[in-house]
Amino acid sequence: MDALDPDVKVLLETVLLPRSPPFDAASLRLGHLASQDVLAGDPVPVAAIDGFTVDPDAGLGTPRLAVRRYQPREGCTRGIVWLHGGGWVTGTLDGYDAVARALAVAADSQVFMVDYRLAPEAPYPAPLADCTAAFRQLADRAASFGVAPGRLVIGGDSAGGHLAIGV
Repeated sequence: MDALDPDVKVLLETVLLPRSPPFDAASLRLGHLASQDVLAGDPVPVAAIDGFTVDPDAGLGTPRLAVRRYQPREGCTRGIVWLHGGGWVTGTLDGYDAVARALAVAADSQVFMVDYRLAPEAPYPAPLADCTAAFRQLADRAASFGVAPGRLVIGGDSAGGHLAIGV
């Protein structure tokens, strides 16, 4: 293991030790968060980070959902609703902080990270309903965030990419 990047070596020797099924959600979530912490590197500076909630949607059966907004600079008029990955079971706003910061700066867009419900507590299609409700409300409120009409898009990685396609 001497040829490995030091961060990857730490992951393999600590967080990603071989495990046998059954896997519990709590340990998977801790492992996912720890691996993101190790690999994230130094956080990219952004102009502002704030948080708010989107309201429950009775028609979709969704709860109140947390959203975190990253602004790369003041006056940015583009927006990306980003849905994190994590195999439907892991992934958090805190765990995807480095991704959101880097995306905001690289795309020169405000990034809205949605804290959708995870399995097994909330199996599919609950996450899709959450992301649909959040995107609709963010689109309705885009102007209040300074996002120009037609300049809000949706994307994601892994399970979040699947959700983005579904939305």
